[in-house]
Amino acid sequence: MPIERKTKPAADRPKKGTKPKAPANKRAQVYSAREDRSGGRSPIVHTAAKSEAAPVKKAQPESAAPVRSYAKADSARKPVKKAPAKKKPARFKPQLSAKQKLHLAAIAAVLLIAGLIVGGYFLTKVKSITVAGNSRYTAETIINRSGLYTGRNTLLYDLDEAKKRIEEDPFLICTGIRRVFPSGLEINVKERREYGAVAMTGGNYCVIDDTGYVLSVGKRESLDGLIPIYGLSSMGFSVGTRIDMDKSKLRPYTVMEMITALGENSYKIREIDISNASNVKLVTTDGVTVYLGDSIDIPSKIQRMFKALAKVDPAKASSAIVYVNTSGTTDLSYPTAAPTETPEPAETPEPSETPSGNE
Repeated sequence: MPIERKTKPAADRPKKGTKPKAPANKRAQVYSAREDRSGGRSPIVHTAAKSEAAPVKKAQPESAAPVRSYAKADSARKPVKKAPAKKKPARFKPQLSAKQKLHLAAIAAVLLIAGLIVGGYFLTKVKSITVAGNSRYTAETIINRSGLYTGRNTLLYDLDEAKKRIEEDPFLICTGIRRVFPSGLEINVKERREYGAVAMTGGNYCVIDDTGYVLSVGKRESLDGLIPIYGLSSMGFSVGTRIDMDKSKLRPYTVMEMITALGENSYKIREIDISNASNVKLVTTDGVTVYLGDSIDIPSKIQRMFKALAKVDPAKASSAIVYVNTSGTTDLSYPTAAPTETPEPAETPEPSETPSGNE
């Protein structure tokens, strides 16, 4: 069965292009916003009475802006949330592999070492050279002998070679050369002092220090301050050696034993004579003659000699004679008549030595 559509009469239909009119019998509600004390909103309804004669409001043209009505007051508006600030995009950081990091570390280490070397070269350039321990020699003389000079890096010097050059002089002992940071060198020396003069053939003397080190060989105009040593003239000595190097030679060894035993009291001795190896002779600065017998137990005999010298009468010292026996006894005598001066005795061979003098 077909459905019938109900249609309005043509008179009731709205014309094209116009809005339909509101019915007169319909309530029109108008809302206005009013704030109450509690902060809320309450609508107020305005009711218009039914009246067919009431004028109908003209429809507003479509181009007019619609009328706004607010349900809430401005004071109750929700705060507008600000949009979060945009983060700057992170910069791209290249990631290095372990091998690349190792290469960079090696390059940095090489550059650092190179910088230290270059900087250290200029910082450690020698600007001053000093000398300590010298008295007889001037500092300039010792520096010239060493071959050291300023203006060169301190690490480039051969200090051992410089020490050898200094000790080519028999009177000098180089105890060390040290680097003084940042730009200095210090040379420490010790000077050997003349102690005794060994009488040699032809009027020559072999000058030695207190260790038996030969300082010079030749003629001497004066022996002031030196102890003459007789009895070793047939032996050949050279500069830079020791007189007791050959332990098979008894006499030089005995001389060194006496020098060591005398120690700081050597100034009291004026002469040493070992020409007769069986009866070693000493003469003091006071003129006392001392006989030590053979070369056995020399240190003990020297101690007993000084005890006997303490008992010598100063008025008779030039004629006093002290005998230090091997048995341990010590004799002190004053001959009535001073013995006449006799020529220097000829050297007698030791029991173990041959008359031909192979010393």
